[in-house]
Amino acid sequence: KEDEPKENGAWLAQCRRWKSEYPVVRREQKEAAGKANVYAFMDALSRALPEGSITVVANGSASVVGSQSYFIKEGSRFLMNCAISSMGYGLPAAMGAQVAYGRSRRVIHIAGDGGIMMNLQELQTVVTNRLPVKLFVINNNGYHQIRQTQRNVFGNALVGVGPESGDLGFPSFERIAQAFEMPYIKISSNAELHEKIAQALREPGYVLTEVFVTEEQKFEPKSATK
Repeated sequence: KEDEPKENGAWLAQCRRWKSEYPVVRREQKEAAGKANVYAFMDALSRALPEGSITVVANGSASVVGSQSYFIKEGSRFLMNCAISSMGYGLPAAMGAQVAYGRSRRVIHIAGDGGIMMNLQELQTVVTNRLPVKLFVINNNGYHQIRQTQRNVFGNALVGVGPESGDLGFPSFERIAQAFEMPYIKISSNAELHEKIAQALREPGYVLTEVFVTEEQKFEPKSATK
């Protein structure tokens, strides 16, 4: 015998209050000055995508912030490898998703400036096969997830996180895009998010959009060691 449906109005009302009081993307993140905020970017991109889009994320900010704040629409998919978190997964996975779902489906790939270096040569595979993947590179000057852990535990004694540790650097992704003959779009602030994201999504084929985000934004909420 089937159980009678339970009245859950009070619980749903409580959930709505929590969503209102503790928004995933806060006003101060959306209104932040200077470089773009990674939470504001993820929110703006995901809400701009049509239903049925396929988004493949790499590791670090793309995975952590994406899994927290990505707005999932009807028929959409959000693909990640967070259980293993092997850098270099994202771009090949995005190409595989594009082939599997067909060229008519919108495939988005979000990567960090560090992780995409592991399989950068696959940009040529995208170009050669004319795969219409929309690539967004989050530029936070290195490995931001590792940067946060090292700052928590070691203060400013940083190793292998980016230019400030003195032992890791990155190329110009604008020149990288030119070398692979990919259209390039640059986002430098929150004020540019909606216009430039719309511009990238209007591209009929592949495009590389670089999003310069602040290095001060921590992943939150987060249980962390200090």
